[in-house]
Amino acid sequence: MERREFLAAGVGGVTLICSGCLTQEGPLLGNSSYDIMSARVDSERTYPNHPYTLEPTRWVDTNDVNQNDRILKLEELSPELQSVFESAREDSYGADTLPDGTRRVLNQYDLVDYGETNDSWQYVGFELREIDLDTPPRLSITVDLLDDTATPDDPAVFELRAENTSEEPLRWSTGPPRPFGTLYADELLLWADAYAESGHVQTHDGDVVGANDIAVAVTLDSGASISEKYEIQAERDSVGSGVFRADKSFRVSVEQGHEIVTADLTIEID
Repeated sequence: MERREFLAAGVGGVTLICSGCLTQEGPLLGNSSYDIMSARVDSERTYPNHPYTLEPTRWVDTNDVNQNDRILKLEELSPELQSVFESAREDSYGADTLPDGTRRVLNQYDLVDYGETNDSWQYVGFELREIDLDTPPRLSITVDLLDDTATPDDPAVFELRAENTSEEPLRWSTGPPRPFGTLYADELLLWADAYAESGHVQTHDGDVVGANDIAVAVTLDSGASISEKYEIQAERDSVGSGVFRADKSFRVSVEQGHEIVTADLTIEID
């Protein structure tokens, strides 16, 4: 699996989920000047994490089975394949090598019949996803540190960018506003003017006091990118020198399946 690291030190790498990895070493720096020594994003594809992934893509009730559907009873499979398709029905099944007979089942049948059940679908259809784990993620996350000094009158600024490096459109969902939601590095708010402009984020005196619990979609064509500028404000934030960390996971949907890309942000303040 390829892991890509982006480093910006002194000149030029968010999150809905804070990592809780704050390390403060110096005195509090609120209402004073401080420098952003470095900002880095490490990103990697965390799903799929196997070359072969069998995913459920169709769930059918008994009354909705099409008369043209080719149906295979689970009990007709070998014990190994029964285990494979049982695991895949629950979520997905990943493997480094494809079990013998898997392609035959997928090519010859539309649905697997699991028998009558009260807690799951009786008929499920599957698709096989194949991926070279050495290829980079479809979504590239980078950062450019535009102003590395924060003073009470002039915040430090960086630009976060997401780029579609694949040959097909991709889509992900986030909290408001597009494209990355409301971002924090530990308790440090990464301010964007889009917060105040959003109808779904509540702000007061340059701070975020609430946000609507909704998902907004972001779509990028092949080769396209989208970015947002964020500020680190000395006037508002009292922080100690040290390292601030955050992470964000993107569930990237494409025409055939999806992948999850995780971006970890590290900011060093002095």
